[in-house]
Formats: sequence, C-alpha cells, structure tokens
Amino acid sequence: MPLTGLADAVLAEPVLAEALTDARGGTLRALDLTGPEALRPFLVAGLVREGRTVLAVTATAREAEDLVTSLGDCSTPPGWATTRAGRRCPTSG
Repeated sequence: MPLTGLADAVLAEPVLAEALTDARGGTLRALDLTGPEALRPFLVAGLVREGRTVLAVTATAREAEDLVTSLGDCSTPPGWATTRAGRRCPTSG
C-alpha cells in the first residue's frame, strides 16, 4: 500500500519542509539530517523528490533492507539495484 499521502503530510511539518526547501534551492551542498528510524523513509523520499542524491547510513543490513522496503511504499522512483554492499540507485554510478 503506497504511503504517498502520508509522506506528503509528514514532509509538510515546518522543520522538514524547511530542510526540503534548502535541498531544492541548493542553499546547502550537503544536508546531515538525524531523526527517528520511522522518519527515515519519508526524509529520503522527500529529498529524492527534490532531485537530491541521498546516502542513507544504517547500523545494520537489516535496517538498510527495511529502509529500502519502506521507500518503495513512499513511491520512491523504481529501479533500485541490489549490490554486495546493499541497494543503490542505478543512476548513482
């Protein structure tokens, strides 16, 4: 079940909306965002929507797989590939 509507609502929160505005406008070359685990897929999806390349770091492979699964629910663009090091977007090189 896609969570696009929920993602839109979460990303409308003022602090997150400001971070995405900074990402969109190129105000900051890099964003270092920290938040609860449940917020990760929404942040990553929002940054990807803004055209940013995202490096999401997790503590375990299980957390990485859970994040990738959650990203699919947030309507992240398709085409992610699995590598020995984990999942990556094919356009990332």
